[in-house]
This record gives sequence, structure tokens and C-alpha cells, in this order.
Amino acid sequence: MFSNIIGNAIKHSTGPPVVNIALSKVTMPDGAYCRVTVEDTGPGIPDERKQKVFERIGKMRMEGKGLGLYLVKTLIDDYHGRIWVEDRVPGDYAKGVRVVVLLPSMG
Repeated sequence: MFSNIIGNAIKHSTGPPVVNIALSKVTMPDGAYCRVTVEDTGPGIPDERKQKVFERIGKMRMEGKGLGLYLVKTLIDDYHGRIWVEDRVPGDYAKGVRVVVLLPSMG
């Protein structure tokens, strides 16, 4: 899962790739989670496409819309986790992406 997310950050970079990874433990109303964020400084994802990057688009492979993130989301769902994409710089999608993964914590 994480190799795909990090690979996307590198693949979609403009210029030398900059990828930041952070780990933390968070408590949500429904339990404790391990939070992993992967940030890049690439071209970003407009708001209207943020949820669509996790969708499967038939057998077609369009630029930036392969099966990778669809499969990542499927695995995270199987582990009862969550994944989403947000702006690295809030309100300015063009300054990169932050992918957030929450996986249930075992302790």
C-alpha cells in the first residue's frame, strides 16, 4: 500500500521529488488509529478529483487513474481503515498532496 502511495508521489513530482512521511497515533470516537501521512510537492489534485482517484475506471488506464489507488483503498477498507487525499497546503491544491491513511491500532 505505502509503496504505491510513495511511488505516486515520486512519479507525479515536478522537479526533484520531495516526499515527507509522518507517523502518529490518534484517538477517534470509534477507537485508536495509526495515522500515516505522505506529502509531496507535485502538481496536486483539484478538489473535484480528490475522491475519484480511489475509483476503478473499468479496464481503461488513463493518466493518473490506474488501479493502484483503487487497490490501496480496497486493502485499507479490508483492514477497517480510512484513506483520503487533501491539499498539502490547505486551500492551495497546486502545492502538492497529502495522502492520509488511518489504520486501526492494536494497542
